[in-house]
Amino acid sequence: MVKSIQEHASENVKRVHYYDKIDWLKENGQSPYFIMDHVEIKTTWHPIGS
Repeated sequence: MVKSIQEHASENVKRVHYYDKIDWLKENGQSPYFIMDHVEIKTTWHPIGS
């Protein structure tokens, strides 16, 4: 199953991470820091007056 998920994710450039033995319903499983592996922040620069 893991190989199938990785292959399908590679078709459209998705990141895949596996977390073993996490109880998603408990408080430590609800942390917003879990999504940090999947979030990418980009900045753009627009020159003014050039």
